[in-house]
Amino acid sequence: MRTKTFLFALCLLILTSCSLFDTGGVPKLSIPNLNESGDGNQTFLGFIVDDSLFFVCQQKMVAYGGGPLSGYTWSVSNLSSLPVGTTFDPLTGIFKAQGGQIMEGSHEFEMTVSDGSRTASATFVFEVESYSVTSPFPIFQQPLGVDEIDLPEAHSDFDYGADLQAFGDGPLPWSWYLDTGELPPGMVIDQSTGTVRGKPMADAVGNTYSFTVKVVGDDGVSAYSDGLTYNIFVSE
Repeated sequence: MRTKTFLFALCLLILTSCSLFDTGGVPKLSIPNLNESGDGNQTFLGFIVDDSLFFVCQQKMVAYGGGPLSGYTWSVSNLSSLPVGTTFDPLTGIFKAQGGQIMEGSHEFEMTVSDGSRTASATFVFEVESYSVTSPFPIFQQPLGVDEIDLPEAHSDFDYGADLQAFGDGPLPWSWYLDTGELPPGMVIDQSTGTVRGKPMADAVGNTYSFTVKVVGDDGVSAYSDGLTYNIFVSE
């Protein structure tokens, strides 16, 4: 049974080192924590329905910083491996089912993200439990129960990158669009990757830009949203 009241508890962004700069003034590339205490890993969900039916919640991996030309590129880190029954799209960063059996329990693995010239790595967690009638299969949705997400600060005349969030059973590929509000001048949302990118113009300095997005599955159905707003502040 599916429910629109499913709340993914790990979707509140806690910024860590994203305001730091690499050589050349580009914000440092990082993989942020996604929980309320800021000390946890990005976590994916899986359910075992029975011996022959398994469900992996599709979810976009999130990176911040660097200067991606379109989106980030993802790979499994050296000496690590994906949990059984899972895979991912290296260009969109969407974690998904490979097909076949998944194993109950908590499974850690390490991923590396690149913006084309820099890399960052972090541990991810795949949590698998047996399905029961109280287990919510997450429908296609943006994070629920969070009014606003403050994306990393942008800086005038420097490249910028930040991933947006969605997860659930929407058929792939997903497409991302600006819905309401506006982005800083000089920045766009990459339609195929869900990455905000670009170089904010000088006249954006000192302003906060707020916007909502629409995420559309391959069947034309939009991800459910209860009004999540993203904010980007632009400084010098």
